[in-house]
Amino acid sequence: AVLTHYFELDQPDLVSGDYRICYATVRAYRRGEPLQLRPKEFLLFDIFLRHRGQILPREYLRNYISGRVDPGYERTLDVHIMRLRKNLCPRRWKDPITTIRECGYRLD
Repeated sequence: AVLTHYFELDQPDLVSGDYRICYATVRAYRRGEPLQLRPKEFLLFDIFLRHRGQILPREYLRNYISGRVDPGYERTLDVHIMRLRKNLCPRRWKDPITTIRECGYRLD
């Protein structure tokens, strides 16, 4: 319910490789299996999938999920990225999120 005001629920699913976001149900999937994402992780996953392969600056991501410019939110972004990584690469899968030092992150 928290995320329904961020998205048009009648928009088509976003599919990229093994990943899919279903906006009608506000759910994310990897290889058809549902991902257990918290609201901020879902927002990050959405923006990463929309810009797959592009480097997204930390400030852009932080502002996108927080809705504000707040330097104190810096470490919170790291926690959300860490949790998203755990959801996207279970067991010994390759981490699909690349950290670009001094710049940001990229979903490969």
